[in-house]
Amino acid sequence: MPDAQAADAGTRVAGSSTTQVGDLTRHTQSILERAQAYADAMRAETDQVLATARAEAARIREEVQGLLHDAERQHADAVRDRDQAGRALADATREAESLVEDATEQASMLTQSASRTSEEAVTSARAEAEALLDGAHARAEALQASAQTDYDTAMQRYAAHEGERDAAFAAGVEKMDAHFADRDEQEKAARAALLEEATATAAKLREDAQVEAERTMGAAALHQQETTAQATALVEQARADAQERVDRAHTEAGEIMTQAEDHLKWGQDTVRRILDEGDAEVSRMRKETHRELAARMRSRRQLIQTALAQTAHRARSERESARLESESLRAQAEAVMAAAQSQAERTLAAAAEESERIRSSAAETERAADERAARRLEEADKAARLVRERTAQEIERLQRETHESHRLAREELVTTTATARADADRVREEARSMLERARSEVAALASRRQDITTQLGHLSGVIDALSVPYRAAAQDSPTPVDGSTDPPTTDPSADSPTTESATSTDPDPSPHQERTDHE
Repeated sequence: MPDAQAADAGTRVAGSSTTQVGDLTRHTQSILERAQAYADAMRAETDQVLATARAEAARIREEVQGLLHDAERQHADAVRDRDQAGRALADATREAESLVEDATEQASMLTQSASRTSEEAVTSARAEAEALLDGAHARAEALQASAQTDYDTAMQRYAAHEGERDAAFAAGVEKMDAHFADRDEQEKAARAALLEEATATAAKLREDAQVEAERTMGAAALHQQETTAQATALVEQARADAQERVDRAHTEAGEIMTQAEDHLKWGQDTVRRILDEGDAEVSRMRKETHRELAARMRSRRQLIQTALAQTAHRARSERESARLESESLRAQAEAVMAAAQSQAERTLAAAAEESERIRSSAAETERAADERAARRLEEADKAARLVRERTAQEIERLQRETHESHRLAREELVTTTATARADADRVREEARSMLERARSEVAALASRRQDITTQLGHLSGVIDALSVPYRAAAQDSPTPVDGSTDPPTTDPSADSPTTESATSTDPDPSPHQERTDHE
């Protein structure tokens, strides 16, 4: 009991030491994480300020560059407008001529397009009709192939079923032949087994008491080593078994009791010695574990304190350097921003003045070019109006012809589609009828297979029924099968297989007869 209390105290001390070490480790880890998070936050803030300053400087630089580009573009646009104004008159003349030519060419293209559209519509309608007819034929062929496949599969299953049925029937016949052939050997084996069983039973009855006693002593010794409570129970059981054995064998009971008591004492002494040694070993190991945990906790505490100091110093250094770098970058960004703003203002003022001058000059030139172009456009509109009227009349005629050809093609398409659908329906009905016939044949084959399976089950039951009475008769008595009461003779021919086969085949049908009845 004192050893158990000491062991419990050692366990509590070790557990508390481990808990303190774990708490200190978690606290140290938390401090390190907070320091790292603060350093990361400072670094992120510095990076953000620097990125903002750089982005602002880049934006101002881009704005200045954009203003400069706008000024250059406006200057180039003004120069280009001035050059274009000089070419406006020639362009207007050429454009009027081009409008007349384009109108004529467009009328011709519309005429050709209408003719081509009509031909394409007729061709498309015919192609669609042929595609529908081909699709109907393809679906009909697919249905016919599917029905033929189902029929072939059903016939293959029927052939496989016929083979399995024949194999099962042959196996049943072979089983019956083997059964009738083994009956003679079983009878001989039964006689020899009866003799051997009688001899073995006699020997076993003589050895049961000794074997049971030895088994009981071994079991008692084994369980006594495991625990004292189980040893006591086994001793009581051994004593009860020994008392029962005394009733059966008076001379062996005393020896069994003596041996059981000796083994019990030896088991109790062994268990007591093992328990004492185990308690001493546990106490020693607990003390050593406590000392090791204390030393490890001291070393771990020193390492954690050192790491905390280094981490705090590193965090302060990084925070100070980040602050200085952020201030320097902010000052640089402000200087760049001020310079960019002043440059942008100067460039914007110069670009505005130059663009205003160029815009006024280009406006005068453009006004004159617009007047000349308006006169040319009016003349071109008159010519284009005449061309459009003639083109509209030609298009109306072509549309009437196209509608008539579309109507004829649609009627032909409807006729072809109706014929294709009728053919597809006919082929589908033929395929459906073939599928129904195949399914009916498969159902008939399945019914026949079920009947054959039932007959084979009946045949197996007949075989089992024939084998059970013969085995029972062979185990009850070694008398002949024909029921004669004559005493057995010493003639060797009486036990021959021929005589036994002759007597055994009288009450049972032959395999050939059973096969004939089954068929």
